[in-house]
Amino acid sequence: MEERYLIVSSSVLPEYFEQVVRAEELINSADKSISQACSEVGISRSTFYKYRNKVFRPDRDYGKKCILAFKMIDEKGVLNRILSVIYEFGINIRSINQGSPIKNYAYVTITIDLSETDGDVQEITKRLKQVNGLKSVNVIAFE
Repeated sequence: MEERYLIVSSSVLPEYFEQVVRAEELINSADKSISQACSEVGISRSTFYKYRNKVFRPDRDYGKKCILAFKMIDEKGVLNRILSVIYEFGINIRSINQGSPIKNYAYVTITIDLSETDGDVQEITKRLKQVNGLKSVNVIAFE
């Protein structure tokens, strides 16, 4: 299933979406634990975990940086093909983190900066999903 992103007025959404965003902000800026932040904004931890990577507050730099998580077959060239797609879009890579392969799969996170590209996250992830040897790509965070 292809992920799609929309910007929607919070006035038409359930209140807990806004509470998830506020909890995430407390965790990141006020150095609160997840439990403390959830308690302070009035949501359960399960609600927070369910929506934390799905709800974002846009600002003027919204969508300019994001973290992508990849699961790929552990074979030569797969990471190179992924990086080639990122290069085709003119995207600046901020960081790449790769763990040791497990059961013939490699797991990689790549932080990218989209400020100098015309592509959007949906278009980029759609193209990345076509890479031979890539099993999945997920957007795990925006900034």
